[in-house]
Amino acid sequence: MTYTETAYKILTKVYQDGAYSNIELHKELESSDEAALVTRIVLGVLDKDTELEYIVAKICQKPPKSAVKIILKQGIYCVRYMDSLPDYAVVNNHVNLAKKVGLGAYAGFLNATLKTVIREKVTLPDKEADPVGYFSVKYSKPKWLVRKLFSDYGRADAVKIITAKPKKFAHIRLNSLKMTKNSFECYAKKHNLEYSESTVGGYYVKDCPEIKRLFSDGRITYQSETSVMAALAVAPKEGSMILDLCSAPGGKAVLLAELDKGGAVLACDVHEHRVELVKAYAKRMGVTNVQTVKLDARKFYKNFENRFDYVLCDVPCSGLGVVSSRPDILLNKKPEDIQGLTEIQKAILSNAAKYLKVGGALVYSTCTVIKEENIRQVENFLRENPNFSLEKIDLPPNNDGTLQILPTDKLDGFFIARMVKHA
Repeated sequence: MTYTETAYKILTKVYQDGAYSNIELHKELESSDEAALVTRIVLGVLDKDTELEYIVAKICQKPPKSAVKIILKQGIYCVRYMDSLPDYAVVNNHVNLAKKVGLGAYAGFLNATLKTVIREKVTLPDKEADPVGYFSVKYSKPKWLVRKLFSDYGRADAVKIITAKPKKFAHIRLNSLKMTKNSFECYAKKHNLEYSESTVGGYYVKDCPEIKRLFSDGRITYQSETSVMAALAVAPKEGSMILDLCSAPGGKAVLLAELDKGGAVLACDVHEHRVELVKAYAKRMGVTNVQTVKLDARKFYKNFENRFDYVLCDVPCSGLGVVSSRPDILLNKKPEDIQGLTEIQKAILSNAAKYLKVGGALVYSTCTVIKEENIRQVENFLRENPNFSLEKIDLPPNNDGTLQILPTDKLDGFFIARMVKHA
């Protein structure tokens, strides 16, 4: 199968079936000789989707059917961003692709359209007259998101958010039950691994077979620096009862179990298959103080009332802090989705407050940068629950109990709040 066919197959599943690009890439590329090329094209097309939609609308008199548009987007991306591929080869390969997948009737259209893209420059919207349109196309983000970020953060910080690049290195943390910093660094030097330490005591590494071996052995785990920060914000005392209400896949629950070896962590999720992910995670890491239960965090459970010393709510969110590494997040996201998510988040927080003992701490976190899901959600909660107050999180930078982390080349966009319950 050629690189054009493999990339098209994956993109079709993502665009038409709502599949996750990372899962499809993993499945399709295990036996591919052109994995790097296909990966770059697939993620590139998804990352530039708004720009590609704009170009297609500019050069096509009417919208092409979905399957043809996918081929067209793929070809346009290769022409504009893949300097290693000659333009004539891109055109020929994508015309041949259309014929192979039963779209030969559109071969002439694709040939002419791709040649138009090569020959004619498509201009951006005017920056002064239409700044939202300009930044939307230039940085390939939907207009509604650009407008929202401009409103929440102002233009300068909004541009920083929408221009965040995919991370070049994976973040890992060591399993404190199985591996020390000294043993990891000796292992890394022995195998000539490139690494650098993160602010939370983990490491940034290039993924490779040696790192995967440590993962399989449960000596390390892949976990973003911001995800580790959310667990560290709980800061449990020895022998505590900890509730993780939205736990899957289980990284934070397992880290909390390591931090409080004499405590007990109850990890919950609404779907049975996701509960199984938490169990598998805990087993691989060798922790024995994590229990799991299937439940809907939006519903109140009387037997949980006033029972826990700490409650972690890493709630369902829009995921708009991790777009740089998961560009398919934006494909079907709509502004009205935010309202539905905030209602779910509010319901979960309301229950979490009831499950906490007086004097206990509630940690709320998301992987988004949308203020309605973050600081405004917390402000509304504190207004409705005057027996709660913010407490400083023992992590940099200096804070009042909330941390809004904007995406960078290393960090995901993330929000963390720590609140204490009073009598």
